[in-house]
Amino acid sequence: MKALPVLALILIALGAAGYFLFGGGNGPTSLDTPISIDIEDPKETPSENLTSKQDPVVVENKNDGKTDEPIRTSNTERGTHPQGIEGMVLSSKGGVVRDAPVYVIEGISATNMINVLMRMAGGSRMPAKLVAEGRTDDRGVFRLPCPVTPVDTPYELRIAAPGHLHFVKKVRVQPERWEKLPPITIDKGRVLEGTVRDAVTKQPIVDAIVRVMPPDLNAIQPTPGLEDGYEAHTDTNGRYRFDGLPAGPFQMSAFAKGYGSYVKTDVALEDKVPPQTEDIELPKGFEISGFVVDEAGHGVPRARVEATPLSSMSPTPGSTFSNKDGSFSILGLTEGEFIVSAIASGFSKNERKPVSAGTKDVTIALEKQATVLVAVKNRLGRSVQTYTATLRRFFPENPEHYGNTEVQPVAARDRNGEVRLAGVDPGHYVVQVDASGYAKTFSKNFEVHEGAGEEVRVDVTLLDGGALFGVVVDSSGNGVANATVESLSVDYQDNPIFGIFGALQPKRITETNVSTDREGRFRLEKLTPASYQLRVVHPNFARGYFKSFDVIEGEKKDIGRLTLKAGVMVRGTVRVGTMPGVGVEVSMSRTKDINGQGTTTQVFAKAFSNEKGEWAIDRKLPEGFYEIQGARVDLPNPLMKIVDIQTSKREVRVVHGMPIVQIVIPNDQK
Repeated sequence: MKALPVLALILIALGAAGYFLFGGGNGPTSLDTPISIDIEDPKETPSENLTSKQDPVVVENKNDGKTDEPIRTSNTERGTHPQGIEGMVLSSKGGVVRDAPVYVIEGISATNMINVLMRMAGGSRMPAKLVAEGRTDDRGVFRLPCPVTPVDTPYELRIAAPGHLHFVKKVRVQPERWEKLPPITIDKGRVLEGTVRDAVTKQPIVDAIVRVMPPDLNAIQPTPGLEDGYEAHTDTNGRYRFDGLPAGPFQMSAFAKGYGSYVKTDVALEDKVPPQTEDIELPKGFEISGFVVDEAGHGVPRARVEATPLSSMSPTPGSTFSNKDGSFSILGLTEGEFIVSAIASGFSKNERKPVSAGTKDVTIALEKQATVLVAVKNRLGRSVQTYTATLRRFFPENPEHYGNTEVQPVAARDRNGEVRLAGVDPGHYVVQVDASGYAKTFSKNFEVHEGAGEEVRVDVTLLDGGALFGVVVDSSGNGVANATVESLSVDYQDNPIFGIFGALQPKRITETNVSTDREGRFRLEKLTPASYQLRVVHPNFARGYFKSFDVIEGEKKDIGRLTLKAGVMVRGTVRVGTMPGVGVEVSMSRTKDINGQGTTTQVFAKAFSNEKGEWAIDRKLPEGFYEIQGARVDLPNPLMKIVDIQTSKREVRVVHGMPIVQIVIPNDQK
């Protein structure tokens, strides 16, 4: 994937999101009278797979344990978990499906998606986050021990049975519970075959590589072995064959040694017809070949090698995996210059540039990644045996903020209080330690140097943290029972954009919450020293935000009374033309307080209209002036929402006793 399209996608998404959330264009119109605004069930996802049973076609199956399987990572040890997923796989044609590869993949949380896309824009390929893997037995049964599913990160079960459609199902693993799934039936799919020939001589090309990449394959978190889609090699007659394909449309490509590439983006297969044929002719082309080696000059197997064009005049990229001896050949390139990069498990990424198409002696040396040995003790010098260690990036030029890394957190259960974080690239870091009974603690910053995989020792002494206590009251000074008091960063803002970007930066504070007692008293303990704001939530009041409170190690601070305001319930109706507006998204954002003055405490809320066109904000809002807007979410082009927003955006005064808010969207878009 090229950097520019991904980056453009990110910018467009963020720009549209900002527009949808906060509006644009001319200033709002003030209205104090009644407002008239003119204006999972888990599913199977079919994909494709290959089969090597159709002689004489040779189909590349990257899931068979060969040495050229792709890079992938696993954050668990097999068989060490008291919970997991089990089930049986059946074929739609009858019988069980034996020896089918089965994977549990860790997905990507919604708040972390932009971070992943930005890394892809920078040229970093994401290996599969493999939670567990196995194969079906002779009865078609699989049983995969797994860690518990994180709250904000889904799991996906994927089955890549040869000759059948690719199967994907969202799953959730509960603590100390085995999820027994109903029998899983997978379809055979469709067949595609053809011949690859020389574009000039029309002679068949032996051992040409043909790939199929449908749009429903997950490019961000690909199934292991399917990073480039499905792959087949031609036989001595230049023939290839795919079994188990979806209807499409999908992208198809082909290349061979000494030839250029063939790409077709609109291949579609009809249902219930004999095998469809797609014959291919390849022009002459170029390759780039060489070796991937370590610091000692030994070949590195299973390295992912990619050739990225330096110029848009050479638009064809290429990729492959190195062989056992580290050798590689990237085929199907056009004339031009490329960046050739390589990365392998346990090694840092490296690249060579510029490399001309046709070069056959490229050597890419990879340096082993380092290991960080973390040793944790309490203030008495005793080892802490149970904790979670997370590696964070440290920025010497901006030491107040930390960054995420690709190194997975590790849960320690060691009597010496030690754990190792592997796969660390050169750079500056800190280690975050979370342990029960202690405040979140960060190590001193340290540097991992370039070299032959050094081990860096980091000693961490856990903090006891500080505490904040006080009382939540109403406007009459009476204590408010059963209010939820949450600790947040001092720069937190109540809007979705902050929620998305906030996930890109690790929290240096302790995020926790408690409920007030019958007198409204609360106490937040084990807080990491930092500056905080508190959010207080109760259904009978508007949310309250209070800042700033500095927490000091070992100090218990009385912050006094936090007063909640009564708040206002806001509701209304939506019409699209003369009909009730169903599923319309209504957004409200506070711009001024009730006195018309600017406010530093932002308030954002949204609701969706029901089948009668009625909507209601699900919590009380503080009084003030709000910008309100409505937009349909079922338009064929999401950018058409901007028109709804542009015509509906107004300012409304939220006060006690306010009338129903009426939103009318002209029905002039389809």
